[in-house]
Amino acid sequence: MSSKLPHQRDGKIKLGLLISIFAGMASIAVVGGWLFSDYFEGVPDNLVAEYVGRDSCIQCHETQHALFEGSHHDKAMDLATDETVLADFNDQKLKHYGIESRFFRDGKRFMVNTEGPDGKMADFEVKYVFGYEPLQQYMVEITPSGDGESIGEVQVLRLSWDTKAKKWFYLKPPDVDEKLKPGDPLHWTGITQNWNSSCAFCHSTDLKKNFDVNNDRFNTTFAEIDVSCEACHGPGSVHVQLADKKKLNWNRKVGLGLHKLKTESNLAQVETCAPCHSRRREIADGYYAGCNINDYFETSLMAPGLYHCDGQIRDEVYVYGSFIQSKMYHQNIKCTDCHDPHSLKLKHDGNKLCTSCHQHPAAKYDSPSHHFHKPGTPGSFCVDCHMPATTYMAVDARRDHSLRVPRPDLSLTTNAPNACSGCHLDKSKISDEKTRGQLNQYLDWIIQKDRGNKEIEAELRRVDQQMVDALNQWFPNSEKPDHYAGSFDKAWKGTDDSTPELRKLVTRKSTPFFVRASAAMRLANNPDKVAYDTAVNALEDENQHVVKASLLRVEVEITRIMGVIDSIDQPSRLRDRLNEAFENVIPLTGHQSLGVRIEAARVLLNIPMDWRQRWSSAEQNKSFQIAFDEMIKSLEAVKERGSAHRTLGSIYETVGEIEKAIEHYRIAIRIEDQLQGPRWNLAVLLERQAERLAVNARQLGQNGLQQQAQAQMQSAQELLAEAQEHRNDEHEILLNDLKALEAVDADNGALANLHYMAGMSFYRRNELDQTEVHLNKAYELMPRTEQYVLAMA
Repeated sequence: MSSKLPHQRDGKIKLGLLISIFAGMASIAVVGGWLFSDYFEGVPDNLVAEYVGRDSCIQCHETQHALFEGSHHDKAMDLATDETVLADFNDQKLKHYGIESRFFRDGKRFMVNTEGPDGKMADFEVKYVFGYEPLQQYMVEITPSGDGESIGEVQVLRLSWDTKAKKWFYLKPPDVDEKLKPGDPLHWTGITQNWNSSCAFCHSTDLKKNFDVNNDRFNTTFAEIDVSCEACHGPGSVHVQLADKKKLNWNRKVGLGLHKLKTESNLAQVETCAPCHSRRREIADGYYAGCNINDYFETSLMAPGLYHCDGQIRDEVYVYGSFIQSKMYHQNIKCTDCHDPHSLKLKHDGNKLCTSCHQHPAAKYDSPSHHFHKPGTPGSFCVDCHMPATTYMAVDARRDHSLRVPRPDLSLTTNAPNACSGCHLDKSKISDEKTRGQLNQYLDWIIQKDRGNKEIEAELRRVDQQMVDALNQWFPNSEKPDHYAGSFDKAWKGTDDSTPELRKLVTRKSTPFFVRASAAMRLANNPDKVAYDTAVNALEDENQHVVKASLLRVEVEITRIMGVIDSIDQPSRLRDRLNEAFENVIPLTGHQSLGVRIEAARVLLNIPMDWRQRWSSAEQNKSFQIAFDEMIKSLEAVKERGSAHRTLGSIYETVGEIEKAIEHYRIAIRIEDQLQGPRWNLAVLLERQAERLAVNARQLGQNGLQQQAQAQMQSAQELLAEAQEHRNDEHEILLNDLKALEAVDADNGALANLHYMAGMSFYRRNELDQTEVHLNKAYELMPRTEQYVLAMA
């Protein structure tokens, strides 16, 4: 029995309890500190993640890697080996447009004998393969790199292997039914088939083009040859470093050290896929997963030849542009709701892919009471009606991702297609003899109709009406909401005033931004004040795509005023309008979006520099100069393209740096021989130089310096001769481009512009009959364009 008093014993117990508590708290603090030390651990703010390769990922992510292996991303590109080459190279032959190509082996090498860049038959070694299903393509290194470590100029052969039919075929460009000449941009040795510039970014990981302008040489590198882990998750060195510490938590600054794809919004994931699954152009170097795509790429908007007037895909525009129009996208649906992110396979077969989300009592949608087709047959599958497919690259069917309701009623009033008619053309009354080889899919029917085939047009209209009648019978009380297809159809044809409809689309915030921006872009062709006011108001829009597109109409207004205004000092309504346009655009040179900044700088170049400087504050001048420098840098990101140097030449000509302008025009001609534009611009500058030399020569002659005068006149004549040579070449390129554009469903605006330029070229040659033909055609295509009206006058 204890001799301690009760209060003494209680004190001892309490003390022990306190000691235990403090000890426990200390232990928790130690353990907690160990657990969370990495979370609060300092990470340098300037820490730059680097690419480490998939081998660094596999040890922790075996399940994901197993799914990835064999996927389309995994097989996006590879070295040509016995394991990767699927085609038959056992002395096979293929004849196309009079050329007989042969495929054979030379030891371990895979060889192709075909027409080369000089027009002569030659042997080429296949170094790399592209894809594996439903076709595989093959690549030749035309010019090795300068250092032997990187990859030189690589071209993609049009001779391709159908992996399903197991046969060779010639992959012709769309709507080109004739032999391509060497030097043509579409020939397999041309710029469009250049791997380094056109293909590599989306088929490799961490691509660096490394084009040397001075030597016309590529020294291209990549971290991995195909689309690997870090293409989507971003460079992984920081993630690996954190993982190697084997702690339970990540870091408060960098999280997992990777691009965060699992977010509440679908934006992060959709925009990670977008750079490669969209029709776009590059405006900056250095993109990696996690960057803002709008600071690196400019997405193509709705335009004839790319999309149908209702927003459905027409050309190979991939997925992003159609998906961001859809209600699914605006309801936060993301790519991985349907596709496994690693295998890329669909998560479910058949209609379950849709009904796993669209669940309704008594199979509301997956039932003949909804689709009116026998289950298991075409028309009974959700995708047949809501995601119709178009075949590209001869054998590759791609589904439209705008997920829309079929509207055959729109097909009757516009050029919009509909899934119902596309499926029921097999019952056409047009004979097989007429359609064989020409009408292989719905798009071919639409192309023939657009080219003026009245028989095809009448048959399409008959089928469309049948589909309208069927839907009216099945869904007698269904709503047919207003659709923007009619507005774009009218705007693209350019014959009617589409301003009111386009204005509504631009200003209606409930409309997908892709459609609003496309409508704003079309306003550039409308000369009326309402179109201009709409564009000016849209410069303050919250969506950068709408702002960029609206700048085009403001640019048209600025160039119109600059064509008639005499002086900045002359008080006039025109001067005030020009100043107002300037005041609306100059703030955009400081916009948060790179695309807006460089577009604003480009538009402002139409106003003389001294005028801009007088109207600008010091801060605005600085902002413009920064945006101007960014514009130059954005063009240098695609310096392997002649079009970039043509634009650079035009910019430097505008700012008065004539020698730089001439240099870039010459580069454009050198690296892209068949490019339209730089020869004409160069000829103008050479003629101006010749005129100055001739003036100097006359002055020298008057001063008795005959020898110097003769030398100056000789130089002037040489410049004039060169200029005339460039004009002759440009004339032929113009006519070739015009012929090519007339063969496709081209934008009326683009076609009219080429007719106008051809007309002016004929005018310089004093061929007035042809001048009138082409100017008339430009006016007929776009009668509301002032430039064509004036040219006709």
